[in-house]
Amino acid sequence: KKYDLLILDELNIAVRDKFIDVEKIVGLLKNKPTKMEIIITGRGAHKKILKYADLITNMRLMKHPYYKGIKSRKGIEF
Repeated sequence: KKYDLLILDELNIAVRDKFIDVEKIVGLLKNKPTKMEIIITGRGAHKKILKYADLITNMRLMKHPYYKGIKSRKGIEF
Protein backbone atom coordinates (compact mmCIF):
# COMPACT_ATOMS: atom_id res chain seq x y z
CA LYS A 1 0.00 0.00 0.00
CA LYS A 2 3.06 2.23 0.14
CA TYR A 3 3.25 2.57 -3.67
CA ASP A 4 0.62 3.25 -6.29
CA LEU A 5 2.72 2.37 -9.36
CA LEU A 6 4.69 -0.80 -10.02
CA ILE A 7 6.76 -1.12 -13.22
CA LEU A 8 7.87 -4.63 -14.14
CA ASP A 9 10.22 -3.95 -17.03
CA GLU A 10 10.71 -6.87 -19.46
CA LEU A 11 8.66 -9.17 -17.25
CA ASN A 12 7.01 -10.76 -20.27
CA ILE A 13 10.42 -11.98 -21.45
CA ALA A 14 11.16 -13.41 -17.99
CA VAL A 15 7.85 -15.29 -18.04
CA ARG A 16 8.42 -16.48 -21.63
CA ASP A 17 11.87 -17.82 -20.73
CA LYS A 18 10.45 -19.46 -17.58
CA PHE A 19 12.46 -17.43 -15.07
CA ILE A 20 9.15 -16.52 -13.42
CA ASP A 21 6.02 -18.67 -13.33
CA VAL A 22 3.07 -17.02 -15.07
CA GLU A 23 0.77 -18.12 -12.24
CA LYS A 24 2.72 -15.94 -9.78
CA ILE A 25 2.11 -12.94 -12.01
CA VAL A 26 -1.57 -13.82 -12.38
CA GLY A 27 -1.81 -13.99 -8.57
CA LEU A 28 -0.18 -10.57 -8.30
CA LEU A 29 -2.59 -9.08 -10.84
CA LYS A 30 -5.64 -10.67 -9.21
CA ASN A 31 -4.69 -9.43 -5.73
CA LYS A 32 -3.17 -6.01 -6.43
CA PRO A 33 -4.41 -3.07 -4.38
CA THR A 34 -7.30 -1.30 -6.11
CA LYS A 35 -5.43 1.99 -6.49
CA MET A 36 -2.19 0.43 -7.75
CA GLU A 37 -1.27 0.61 -11.43
CA ILE A 38 1.00 -2.14 -12.76
CA ILE A 39 2.97 -1.67 -15.97
CA ILE A 40 4.43 -4.81 -17.54
CA THR A 41 6.77 -4.53 -20.52
CA GLY A 42 8.35 -6.95 -22.95
CA ARG A 43 7.33 -8.77 -26.09
CA GLY A 44 5.08 -11.76 -26.31
CA ALA A 45 2.92 -11.37 -23.25
CA HIS A 46 1.38 -14.61 -22.04
CA LYS A 47 -2.36 -14.86 -22.75
CA LYS A 48 -3.03 -15.27 -19.02
CA ILE A 49 -1.37 -11.90 -18.37
CA LEU A 50 -3.20 -10.24 -21.27
CA LYS A 51 -6.52 -11.31 -19.72
CA TYR A 52 -5.93 -8.88 -16.82
CA ALA A 53 -4.71 -5.93 -18.91
CA ASP A 54 -6.68 -2.72 -19.17
CA LEU A 55 -4.36 -1.34 -21.85
CA ILE A 56 -2.19 -3.22 -24.34
CA THR A 57 0.29 -1.51 -26.66
CA ASN A 58 2.09 -3.26 -29.51
CA MET A 59 5.12 -1.30 -30.67
CA ARG A 60 6.64 -1.90 -34.09
CA LEU A 61 10.17 -1.07 -35.21
CA MET A 62 10.21 1.68 -37.82
CA LYS A 63 13.86 2.74 -37.76
CA HIS A 64 16.90 1.76 -35.71
CA PRO A 65 20.48 3.09 -35.58
CA TYR A 66 21.79 -0.49 -35.83
CA TYR A 67 20.88 -0.49 -39.51
CA LYS A 68 23.22 2.46 -40.02
CA GLY A 69 26.06 0.46 -38.44
CA ILE A 70 25.77 2.04 -34.97
CA LYS A 71 26.50 -0.59 -32.32
CA SER A 72 24.53 -0.84 -29.07
CA ARG A 73 25.51 1.78 -26.53
CA LYS A 74 25.91 1.49 -22.79
CA GLY A 75 23.12 3.37 -21.06
CA ILE A 76 20.89 3.36 -24.15
CA GLU A 77 20.37 -0.20 -25.41
CA PHE A 78 21.82 -1.94 -22.36
